[in-house]
Amino acid sequence: MRDTALHPPQEDELPHLWQKPAYDVLVACLQDLRVQPRVWNAHVSRAEILKQQQAAATAAHDRREILSFLSTIIKSSLAWLDTDDEREVIWEEASKRMSERCGRTGMSARESKCKGD
Repeated sequence: MRDTALHPPQEDELPHLWQKPAYDVLVACLQDLRVQPRVWNAHVSRAEILKQQQAAATAAHDRREILSFLSTIIKSSLAWLDTDDEREVIWEEASKRMSERCGRTGMSARESKCKGD
């Protein structure tokens, strides 16, 4: 296994697979990329909704980068990892993160939440 201390990823940067990141680095990164379900609240102001939409629009580049990262993991052999179990965990987590970004049909096991009065 390679020493990730030689080329540590920046805090705001996704790990590069050509650097052969350690299992723990990949798992932590994939867990950080989780998409939490939106909580619907009738008391949210229009201004807040518009602010959230603007933030989503400016993050479009990041979404493309994340999807590219996830698909690269899914198609990678991850040969530098020690065991098949580690590879399976990484592929499964990357697949989950990908499906979370595919809309409601990709998240059939997820639940919507509504905030009551």
